[in-house]
Amino acid sequence: MSKITIPKEAMKYATRLSSNDKEFYINSNKFADIMHQHYPHLSRHKIDEINYQITLKGIKVSTLMEIQASKKKEMLETYKRYLNYKKRGDYKNLSILENNYKALDKKSYDFGVDRLKEFGYNTKYAPKNVMDIKKFYMFDINQLEIQTFIISSIIIGSIGLLYLL
Repeated sequence: MSKITIPKEAMKYATRLSSNDKEFYINSNKFADIMHQHYPHLSRHKIDEINYQITLKGIKVSTLMEIQASKKKEMLETYKRYLNYKKRGDYKNLSILENNYKALDKKSYDFGVDRLKEFGYNTKYAPKNVMDIKKFYMFDINQLEIQTFIISSIIIGSIGLLYLL
C-alpha cells in the first residue's frame, strides 16, 4: 500500500479539539468523508484509525505544551531564588541551586523539547545558566505578543478591505 497524505481540509477536522462527543463524531464524519473522496479504497475502519492516531497525537502535544509551560514557571521561580541568594551573597546555596537547575529543571525541560520535536513542533531548549532564564521566559512572552499583534492586524486589515469593497 502506498503512503497516505492527509489533505489539509481533512487535517483541519482531525486536529480540531471537541468539547463533547457529538462534536467529535461530527468532525470524525467530515474527516472520513474527505478522506474517502481522496482515498476511496480505504475502509471506514482504517480512516477512523488514522483519525484516532492524529487526535491522540494532538492530545499528547497539548499535554506536553502544558507541562512545558509549568516547567517554565518553575524555572522562573528558580531564577527568583537565584536573585535572592545572589543579593545575600549566599554562594554555597547559589552553586547548589545552579547544579540542581542543570541536573533537574534543564534536563526535564529539554526532554520535553525533544518530545515536541518528535511531533514536529520546533521549540527552544532551556538556557544553560540560571541567569539567562529571565531572557528565555520574556522572549516567549514577547514572541506571543508579536504574533497576536500581527494576527490581529491582518484580521483588522482584511475587515477594512471588505468594508471598502
